[in-house]
Amino acid sequence: MQSFRLPFLARMPMSLGGMAKKRLPKELIDRWYGPLLTDSAIRRDLARFCRSTEPDCYLKAAENLPSFTRPALVAWGAEDRVMPPATGRRLAELLPDARYVEIPDARTLVPFDNPGALTAERAASSRRTRCPARTDGARPSRPALARGADVRSGTEKRRTGPHP
Repeated sequence: MQSFRLPFLARMPMSLGGMAKKRLPKELIDRWYGPLLTDSAIRRDLARFCRSTEPDCYLKAAENLPSFTRPALVAWGAEDRVMPPATGRRLAELLPDARYVEIPDARTLVPFDNPGALTAERAASSRRTRCPARTDGARPSRPALARGADVRSGTEKRRTGPHP
């Protein structure tokens, strides 16, 4: 964790540097990791999360993917070294209505490496996917997350500040 204090270490291929084709600016690394490096409460929460996470939690979560029947776009960096494209194809195979695309000239941090290609794929996916029309005449409601729902407790809360 302390290696993120030094940009040249953070940019090494075995660290963040291997996740992006472009050089990561120091300001971006600071924004991502600064709070973790400067706030003991965040470090405490991260340690608690790491200790409480079951080793197979992601495998168990993957078992639920076949029940997700909505359209899904799996956009993967074509040159990803951390999570190779075969991993993305495997993920797409678990989703019944998935479309897999490889984003050229991108590694793990696809939005950073090739935001234009990712945006184009998302737009194309949105054009292909239409929500079914409601038959009761009611207007569709905004998704719960857009209203500030707390997905862990099932309750909603009002947002009170700028959104990230």
